[in-house]
Amino acid sequence: MGYALEKNGDFYKNSCRIFAKNSIITEWTLFYELMLKKLNFLLGLFSVFCLSGLLAAQERGLSIESAPVENTAGTKYAILIGVNDYENIRSLSYAKNDTEALRNQLIAIGFEPGNIETLVCGGATKNLPTKRRIETVISGVLNRAKEGDFVLLSMSGHGIEVEGKAQFCPMDTDPDDMTATTIPIKDIFAMLEQSKASLKLMIVDACRDNPFLTRSVRGVSVLPTIPSPPEGIWLLQSSSPGEQSWEDDEIKRGIFTHYLVEGLGGKAADSDGKVTFLGLSKYASDATQHRVFGKHRKEQRPYYSGKGRDPVIVPPKSSNHFDTSPKPQSGERQPGERMVLIINQVEYPFRWCPPGEFDRKSLSGNDPEHVVKISRGFWMLETEVTQRMWKSFMNSNPSGLIGISTERPVESVSWADCQDYIAQLNSTNWGEWKPDAFDPSYFRFSLPTEAQWEYACRAGTTTAYHTGEKLTKVQANIGGNPSGTVNVKSYPDNANAWGLYDMHGNVSEWCLDSWQEKYSGGDVTDPVGSFSHSRRVIRGGNYNSAFRDCQSASRSSADRTSKRNTIGLRLVLVAK
Repeated sequence: MGYALEKNGDFYKNSCRIFAKNSIITEWTLFYELMLKKLNFLLGLFSVFCLSGLLAAQERGLSIESAPVENTAGTKYAILIGVNDYENIRSLSYAKNDTEALRNQLIAIGFEPGNIETLVCGGATKNLPTKRRIETVISGVLNRAKEGDFVLLSMSGHGIEVEGKAQFCPMDTDPDDMTATTIPIKDIFAMLEQSKASLKLMIVDACRDNPFLTRSVRGVSVLPTIPSPPEGIWLLQSSSPGEQSWEDDEIKRGIFTHYLVEGLGGKAADSDGKVTFLGLSKYASDATQHRVFGKHRKEQRPYYSGKGRDPVIVPPKSSNHFDTSPKPQSGERQPGERMVLIINQVEYPFRWCPPGEFDRKSLSGNDPEHVVKISRGFWMLETEVTQRMWKSFMNSNPSGLIGISTERPVESVSWADCQDYIAQLNSTNWGEWKPDAFDPSYFRFSLPTEAQWEYACRAGTTTAYHTGEKLTKVQANIGGNPSGTVNVKSYPDNANAWGLYDMHGNVSEWCLDSWQEKYSGGDVTDPVGSFSHSRRVIRGGNYNSAFRDCQSASRSSADRTSKRNTIGLRLVLVAK
């Protein structure tokens, strides 16, 4: 093509010379000369651009076949590490935010919350990103993963180079002993390489700033870049050699991770709706470079490396579909059996509550103990309704306690607001696919009755709490937490025997029934309180409740129009 353009250029030059000899120099000859110069200039730019693109691809160590390969049949595991608060070196602002945002997005695209290990500052001791804990968690997950599984490892914090070796800085990094207190990237590569998982993706956002505030450390420098990983590991790093990874006060995150999360959410999807490693890397890279240069006039070019067929990170899926857990061989549903609805691309996990009965007695002592029979099984939402769930249908978040994560329970919603939300859910068009676990012609969404709520909370127990006769702040968000609500499932030991979380604490939960001071006398089957007045039953206690008010039998009430930042809701699916 270049040769043809040159010959055409000679033609135009020769034409101009003929006109000159005949003293017929016109504006057209000047036009031809000018256009020729512009054409040659653009051709040169194009050549440089193509060459630099090829060199960039080689620098990144890419050897990717264009045909994507899917690895979606097995279990998806994630290890998410975010270090904000360092004990001995400079702290960061948004590494924890990045980790929480990534966790929420992974849940939205199909990762089970129980398969996501999150190590961030400010949490429980066992979840702090210390060197020992990071190494233990990575080793444990990689040993558990098997062929066909997908493992994603994300590390946000400081990265340094110690005597020429790339290291990640956990929260207990000691500047006086960097070799012993940091984690060699090559050691992580070695663990990943030995894992049997079929797809291994490592994401590193660890070149944010100089970790040493007032001094230099001999033999130590800011991490320039991570070396190419062994074959079988896909690496995506936030910046190229000699560049800083920028945090952004406006979006409260690292810029790279912000666009990584966007890409996973669908903005990096191809025409078929799937997100591949290469598509995700290109989207995050292009968007990061554009924002950093626009705000800081600096370069931040994310670096990505891998070899093989371009792996599918997020498979295409419809906006409403179901992911059901394996059914028992007998075909009968078992207590606590799990079913996941995905509605508007948000996961709604439910647990099966079978028919049964329990002994009920009020804490006030005004009612004699009696038997309550639940004649029909029902599905109960595994967690309280989250802010993400609510917003996906109602297009707003009414909560008074809005944090970084939308995995906190929605609150400040009245009983009447809950009915509007439920009506929206019940009007959902589910299409033609109706798996055995859920048939929309048979089930409908509702608030639980007071009897259903206590029956599900107890899950077969007869003690004050489903945890036993005692409950501690280590087990539940209760007793006056000044921070208010926390993300659902923040207390792994809080789940009852049927897999229901936060039945004690976090937020109190609306029930369907109107309030009555006393239960009706005698044994009952499927009781539902009257709707004769405006007060509605509230169960479960909340982050501000005393221990006694969080017992399985504890009950209170509020007006159906009341909106408090201590009251939320939990859904059930009941037979029509």
